[in-house]
Amino acid sequence: MFWRKYGESSVEEYQYAQNLGKDWLNYEKRTDIKSKRDSRLTAFLRGLGKIDSGLTIRRFLTSEELAEFVKQDVA
Repeated sequence: MFWRKYGESSVEEYQYAQNLGKDWLNYEKRTDIKSKRDSRLTAFLRGLGKIDSGLTIRRFLTSEELAEFVKQDVA
């Protein structure tokens, strides 16, 4: 899950899953991010959002919305 901070471990987990060909769920919180998001995270997320990469990011605004997305995705 991504919001404002760039997490080295999250990026490493993503790269590890990609190298193994594993599925990886991506969730991005879209509230209160203007001028508060780390530019490295913005660049990383732009790369994930490219349609030709085969990855999809679930964007959410509330914790309830996130809970529903996780429930759907895990099912």
